Amino acid sequence: MGEAHDIDLIRRSRLFDATYYLANQADVAAAGVDPLLHYVRYGARENRNPHPEFDGVYYSTLYPEVGAANPLAHYIREGAARGWLTRSGMAGPGPQPHPDALADDVPAYLKDLIGRDRLMGVHLEITSTCNLRCIYCAVSQPDYTGTTMAHAQFLELHDTLAAMGVSRVCINGHGETTSVPGWQDYARHLIGVGMDVRIISNFAREFSDDEVEILSRFQSITISIDTLDRQLLKELRRQVDVRTIILNQVRVQAAALRRGARTPGIGWSIVLCDQNFPGLTDLVAAGLALGVRQFSCCNMTKYPDLPGIRNVYPLPSLPADERQNAIAEIGRAGELARRHGAAFSINDDLMGIIGNPDADGGRAANGQCARLPTVGETRRCLDPWVFALIKANGDVLPCCWQNPIGNSNEAT
Repeated sequence: MGEAHDIDLIRRSRLFDATYYLANQADVAAAGVDPLLHYVRYGARENRNPHPEFDGVYYSTLYPEVGAANPLAHYIREGAARGWLTRSGMAGPGPQPHPDALADDVPAYLKDLIGRDRLMGVHLEITSTCNLRCIYCAVSQPDYTGTTMAHAQFLELHDTLAAMGVSRVCINGHGETTSVPGWQDYARHLIGVGMDVRIISNFAREFSDDEVEILSRFQSITISIDTLDRQLLKELRRQVDVRTIILNQVRVQAAALRRGARTPGIGWSIVLCDQNFPGLTDLVAAGLALGVRQFSCCNMTKYPDLPGIRNVYPLPSLPADERQNAIAEIGRAGELARRHGAAFSINDDLMGIIGNPDADGGRAANGQCARLPTVGETRRCLDPWVFALIKANGDVLPCCWQNPIGNSNEAT
């Protein structure tokens, strides 16, 4: 397939987000060139992402058969119909191309698959409690209460999801799954029926050999880590040592290699605030040395200050000169990651928010961070009703911020 064909295919798919691309590629915006042409001709090879929900490096690394093809064009032709993932931490398939993209050069059965309404992926919240008390997290608020899913409830859900053909499960929601005694048995059940299992975890407690072994069989693991500074990390997340996080990660990778298997895809999730942004490039460098292939940065959500601790604040709240320093540091970190073939993503148009804090104000708690739908999308999120969040109390949500549509404990 040639350049012209890829451009036409991607344009018809409506999966190229020109606004996002230009907001994150200042040089392209300054040059005034066609962003789609730039992406197809140069951007894909330079590890520049075309869409907030599509990470070309992650996609091409996870699916080596992509080869030298443009990753987004490959996804439109083949990956979307197979339910392939497009960024780290996903429990369901990536954003769906508009059916017009498939035209007449793709088999009819692929067109049918694009329009399927079968549930593909689930975030299964084993618990909404946590072993940490991160100072920027809702769990630290005095009125927060969490709950843990009963084992019998999990077994019923496990059987239901398997019968429905769900292929991917991310075993976390708001809480920390690994804080539940015997949590690895939940994962073992899911892996045992052939599901791809993923997790987002703080890796804050030194894992047992059994926990390490089961984690080494996961498809991907996203680790929450905000800084290499041991003292600062303890203040930000409380009850955690960066050395424990790194030890757990290396043990998991080693367990997979000893078994002759590929290591889980490792990503690092970084919550940025006024205290930790100066060390972002150092953190990315350390991650690269440890085999991390995906770095995801997000702006913190500001909750009421807590007494007796060093409170932190969102980057948009900084003075103008410090905001510019933050933008520069994020740029350096991203360039370092991309130079070494890793993906670097910034959630919620963070760079634009930092540069124009009046546009957002730091994302107050309970604010909706998803953007409005565009042509071809069915709702504010990008998963077209093939994703669900099942909370520890049984509530079933079609995405992370909608009201529950039912409760699995009451289902007939």
